[in-house]
Amino acid sequence: MLNRFALRVRIFVLVAATLFVTACSTITEKDTPSMRAELLKLNADLSHSMIVERDKTLFEAVAVDDFKVLAPGGVVESKGQAVRGLSAWDVSSIEITNEDVAFHGQNAVVINRLDIDGTMQPIGRWGPLKSMRFFVYEDDQWRLVSQSLTPCLPKVIEIGRC
Repeated sequence: MLNRFALRVRIFVLVAATLFVTACSTITEKDTPSMRAELLKLNADLSHSMIVERDKTLFEAVAVDDFKVLAPGGVVESKGQAVRGLSAWDVSSIEITNEDVAFHGQNAVVINRLDIDGTMQPIGRWGPLKSMRFFVYEDDQWRLVSQSLTPCLPKVIEIGRC
């Protein structure tokens, strides 16, 4: 009787250890040069398609349903509101500089500066903006959870911090 119990415990421990190792092996570190390049390309493609082309296709595919954006001026918008707002842009080009990525497990934050040649109604022409996007890696793809856009203050630009 004791031998059967001990055998069952050993089998349970082996199965549990196998499941644990399998689960851990699917959670890999994303901070690799290729993953960084993939994420920066996705980030740039999102900015270009949304702001210059005013095309919602990539954004709708990548953004989670509960996506939120903190727009300049403190306005918080949903995914649907962000899509409807794309028509407000009239931009010929966008330059993305000062890119930085922070990884933590399956999560990543991309921060960069956006120099936009064009306008957004009703604001008009924007000076440089800082953009911060939060991504999560799930089902073998990056998903956009949230974004924040902040105008650079003239003094901060003057001292080279934006």
